[in-house]
Amino acid sequence: MSTSTAPTVRPLAPVLLVALSAGMCLLALYEWMELLLLAAGGSTVCSLNETVNCGAVWTSRFATQVNAVSGLPVAGWGLVYGVACLGSSLLLVNRLLSGVAAERSVAAVRLVAAVGLLACAGLFFVTLQLKAVCLLCLGTYALTFGFAAVAAFLLPGALLPLPRAHLPGAVAEAALLAAAAWVLLLYPGLRTRALKAPASTMGEGPLQLADFLAGLDGVSRKALGEELKAWQQRPVPAEAAKFPAREVEGPVDAPVRVAEFTDVLCGHCRALAEGLDAVVKAVPAGRLRVEPHQFPLDSECNRNIARSDGTGVRCAAARALVCMEGTGSYGTLSRKLFAEQQGLTRARVLELATSVGKLPAAQLEACMASPETQAKIDADIQLALAYGIQGTPLVVVNGREVSASPAVLYVLAVTSGNVADTALQALDQP
Repeated sequence: MSTSTAPTVRPLAPVLLVALSAGMCLLALYEWMELLLLAAGGSTVCSLNETVNCGAVWTSRFATQVNAVSGLPVAGWGLVYGVACLGSSLLLVNRLLSGVAAERSVAAVRLVAAVGLLACAGLFFVTLQLKAVCLLCLGTYALTFGFAAVAAFLLPGALLPLPRAHLPGAVAEAALLAAAAWVLLLYPGLRTRALKAPASTMGEGPLQLADFLAGLDGVSRKALGEELKAWQQRPVPAEAAKFPAREVEGPVDAPVRVAEFTDVLCGHCRALAEGLDAVVKAVPAGRLRVEPHQFPLDSECNRNIARSDGTGVRCAAARALVCMEGTGSYGTLSRKLFAEQQGLTRARVLELATSVGKLPAAQLEACMASPETQAKIDADIQLALAYGIQGTPLVVVNGREVSASPAVLYVLAVTSGNVADTALQALDQP
């Protein structure tokens, strides 16, 4: 006959474990909804500026790779972990109430807690590399650490090592809970991945547009519809006419003109560049033109920014891109800079600009150092300020500010900016 360990468990411990794990599930679910809103063109409550920006973390290269490999976004894995915590906690409660020995469940709870701590450490390292703060992620960290503290200090038995007799069962229990959660969440996870890969879901013409809209969930359709209506109602600043485009990619007479203001180290700007490339490939030829502008987030070349990181990368990239205007090499350099975003140095910017451009190195450096180049950057900055820029990227379509969402840009391009298109009536459906 097995001896019950129920009397040795502090009554508060199971209650706290269940409450904390339920909180993880709810927070992860909310993060997932925010991610869907971001993908559909809406703005998230935790994306306040360039630094405090959940979206920068959720759309980072790491997060994109996690989604592509596993089928779930990072928020989805947060929900998987929350379910594993909740499941292991409920199994512990069940064994305690049944008077059955609970050592295996205690080991499973501690094992799940340890995995959570390791995952939080890894994600925190990623956010440090991105130089971004994800407020909702901090909430997840707090709940995870709270769960681990309860598992470590309020449950009976030695913390380490986990008892060998119960370790195989504990591993199997935790793994089965996580696997079951992953399988159940895989379908919505794959739909989220589709929203983040516009090239695979967008097609030319009204029929394909209708199919694209029909494939969105209710949250995404609502956010997309609201953003299109907001774009239509936004004013065109009078100052905009003073700043004609210098560099244009696409037909000059295209009905949809996208002006973008970016910074080379901005994660959202890289995502915008990738999304725009996908949109250009998806829409009918001649519908879209792109007008790139600079808004470097460095006080060295932008007096509207209060600080400088001291590397000179942002300003060097902006100047190099301005020097590429009219040479046919602007787009190539821009894509290469974004591709190497995380490891860029000023020397690497110069190396890339020299390799893809048609200017000798000495001529390029002279251009980058010239007052004329800085004057062009200043003009871009003044135009961005006319739109009340709050951060990068700033996207303007036909003179009106709009979300940087590929879905929004795709719809505007396919409809030639006509938000009264009959196909868009699907956005009003629940």
